[in-house]
Amino acid sequence: MKNFAIGLIVLFFAGCTSTNKNQSNTPVIGFLDVTEDATLAEARKGFFDALAVDGYDETKGTLTVYKGNGNGEIPTLLQACDYLISKKPDLLATNATSATVTAV
Repeated sequence: MKNFAIGLIVLFFAGCTSTNKNQSNTPVIGFLDVTEDATLAEARKGFFDALAVDGYDETKGTLTVYKGNGNGEIPTLLQACDYLISKKPDLLATNATSATVTAV
């Protein structure tokens, strides 16, 4: 949890109603990063570590995650966000302010 608290820059959660669950009926999360960065990677890791503590882990099949990355470009960030929204996730999480503003 320490990495989660320290590495957390901005995580924005937007609840989305989903009728598009995967075959095993596990929760679906869309995770939007603005770019690849060591600090942002720690925040993302902390987010998924915290979920794993509560039993939600993609590697164990108890969670489905779709990831999007803007690669530091606003048009790419918009496309990545549109892709995640099209997946109709139960939760949309963002990493860094630009990704949060884009998701809103």
